[in-house]
Amino acid sequence: MTLEQIDKNFKLSAVTEKDVVWHDVREVPFRIYGVYYEESEGRFRRLPAAVAEATSAGVATLATHTSGGRVRFVTDSPYIAIRAVSSAGTRFSHMPLSGVHGFALTEDRFHFVHAFMPEFTAVTDAPFAFESITYPWHKSFHTEGKHLYSISFPLYGRTDALFIGLKEGCLLEAAPDYTYEEKPVLFYGSSITQGGCASRSDTDYVSRLSRMLDTDILNLGFSGSARAEDAMIAYLASLDPSVFVLDYDHNTPSLEHLEATHEKLFLAFRAAHPDTPVIMMSRPDFHNGLLNVERRAIIKKTYDNAKARGDGRVWFIDGETLFAGEDRESCTVEDCHPTDLGFFRMAKTVEPLLREALAIAYGEK
Repeated sequence: MTLEQIDKNFKLSAVTEKDVVWHDVREVPFRIYGVYYEESEGRFRRLPAAVAEATSAGVATLATHTSGGRVRFVTDSPYIAIRAVSSAGTRFSHMPLSGVHGFALTEDRFHFVHAFMPEFTAVTDAPFAFESITYPWHKSFHTEGKHLYSISFPLYGRTDALFIGLKEGCLLEAAPDYTYEEKPVLFYGSSITQGGCASRSDTDYVSRLSRMLDTDILNLGFSGSARAEDAMIAYLASLDPSVFVLDYDHNTPSLEHLEATHEKLFLAFRAAHPDTPVIMMSRPDFHNGLLNVERRAIIKKTYDNAKARGDGRVWFIDGETLFAGEDRESCTVEDCHPTDLGFFRMAKTVEPLLREALAIAYGEK
């Protein structure tokens, strides 16, 4: 007897409705953020292939992962289904499949509705596809009429195609702008930035901040591969974000590498964007050992030097404070990658500074 037979709550939902109409998310009125569709490859990506390949083999692979991708729309459909296709998959021992390859549905910005995910056995190195469906009206917060929906893309999976299924004849409209729509907040960092090991594709700290502040974001977190190479520095400087969050401490292989690249990256970005707010973070390790103290000092030096030059649009966040509070030991999976609690603590710590930075970026203060 299987667990699904014992407890129906563990059974994945199937799409059996006869009146479902499938819509390609690349078509209007759907609005896609954080990723773009590369026609020549037939899949979504976060970073141009030429830049990724010039950076490293790791970034070349991870640039096809869709962390931070979102599709937004408005509908009054009584159910929402998805049909997703991926050209390659992986399964981790320390991260749920719902975060690795799943899509998360949120209603009206804050209300989580459902995690669409494949069967565990369906995920292979070869292409795979899955369908799933949910009924928002089962949730107590749902009321009849149209609602804003957002579907977050997988944190560690490729997405070759995504179709959304709605009841035939239902309304489908474009989502309204974010409050901070004109330019995304740019995040550059490690696997923690990419989203490892969030339980869903919307519970990493970057996605949480997007909802908390109603802002567009671009997640350039690259698991084990954020080392501020020259090609990456040039690309980051070429972008035009509202705020830049610099969070790649974890992936530098040595103190010497961090010292040689951290201020270099900041100065290159600042030369291209003299007025863009920049937030610098040291890594949120569970144990604050001597090595982390030395790493933190290097990052703090970049910040202190900027302030000494009269730069009033820089902030520093001490990684030791990111998991502060009760149950700190529950903030990571294995003393490194955050749990959902860890990501929540990170988002709550970053939020007030990012809110201030966005207000400056958009001329609100």
